[in-house]
Amino acid sequence: MSRLRGVLILTAVVAASAALIAPAQGAGSISTSSAIHTDDQPPASEPPPPTDAVETAADQTAGAISDWIEANPDSAKGGVRVNDDLAGVTVYWKGTAPPELRNLAKKQPAPVTFVSSRYSASEVLTKAQAIAASYPDWVSTASGRIDFSGLSVTMTSSAPPDAFLQIAGGGCGGAAPSGTSSTTCTTGDGTPITNEGAMDLEATARYNDFFPFFGGALIKQTSTGAVCGTGVAGHIVATGEQVVTTAWHCGTGYWTSWSGNHGLGSVGPRNYHLDIQMVKTLGSARVWTGSWDSLSTRGVAGWRTPGINTKVWLEGSLSGKSHDPYGTYVRSSYSYANIAGIPGPVGPGYFTGSGRCPYRCWYQGIARKGDSGSPIVTYTKDGKVLIVGLLSAGTGLSSFCQSGQNPAFPVNPCYGGVFAVYPTWALGSLGATLNVW
Repeated sequence: MSRLRGVLILTAVVAASAALIAPAQGAGSISTSSAIHTDDQPPASEPPPPTDAVETAADQTAGAISDWIEANPDSAKGGVRVNDDLAGVTVYWKGTAPPELRNLAKKQPAPVTFVSSRYSASEVLTKAQAIAASYPDWVSTASGRIDFSGLSVTMTSSAPPDAFLQIAGGGCGGAAPSGTSSTTCTTGDGTPITNEGAMDLEATARYNDFFPFFGGALIKQTSTGAVCGTGVAGHIVATGEQVVTTAWHCGTGYWTSWSGNHGLGSVGPRNYHLDIQMVKTLGSARVWTGSWDSLSTRGVAGWRTPGINTKVWLEGSLSGKSHDPYGTYVRSSYSYANIAGIPGPVGPGYFTGSGRCPYRCWYQGIARKGDSGSPIVTYTKDGKVLIVGLLSAGTGLSSFCQSGQNPAFPVNPCYGGVFAVYPTWALGSLGATLNVW
């Protein structure tokens, strides 16, 4: 079974632009494979993780802290960040972190620093969502600051010059910041808010997969020819029904493998707030990995909400395993995005950036139209993957695309960064949970 993936539907975060769901191209230009589905012959063990994907001590520490926070909800929680030196971890908490978490931190391989934050994650989420919903034509993303001291927004390139001043309610000392420079103001309720500049997001779809479908497979809508990617296999908690996910903006109807030879099924439960929809069918708790035409998969060990500066990999249905040559890193947390064709802010989630700079820059294109819905992963020591995001949109149009792309889609643009939703939130919003290998 070939991994030939489909077209990334980079969903535009800019409300004024259209979601880029790529039309299907002629499948005849791709050769198919008769390889046996991995589920028919499960591997005795996974291959070792890529050499550039071995977790550092800081990665392990951030993961353990994130897992504890997810398992122990607390209204005062903030977030987790791998420090810029990639050697230590910072945990933000409104007030004093619980002693159980502090004791866990002492047992980790990397040093952990606890910082008292001005706002909790839940407070930031409420404020960021409200701003994204109120200004869909001006705001691309609204997030909590890295240190939870306020809010951070990126503006659409079409926003008027005084848009940020209006959003801040005039709390800028009379200044009229432009839509492209970093400027800090204060909203009417006293919340510090920073304009990080302009960033336009666009929506993004492997190829001849078949039942049970893997994550990162290229799929096609039969009536429109649009292509997207499968995300993960899961099940509805209340009923046990098996499901496979893709992105909401990919559209409803009946979906098949990109070749059209194998049916996936019709779209069922959907939620535009997290750009997710599910097809009620049996999927496999594995994801495609490697090149666009790879025959390799890895088992899914679980899922995680990634911290700031976590290194991640896209398993794009069209692009294959992809990341920037300097590394692709999580660069925001608890973010909301306005995406064309979706009737409200999408989130919470995060956007990524190149390791070439410490905040928001892009170098090599990592995603293409048709990758929408595909999984974003990190690796465990035993070679399995953790699902840390579901791809919704791309940003940072790049002419320097990853080599070895699917030749059936030679004209698709590529994007240096992506916006992804948290998988725990996305599946949970539909009463579902992840299947693990």
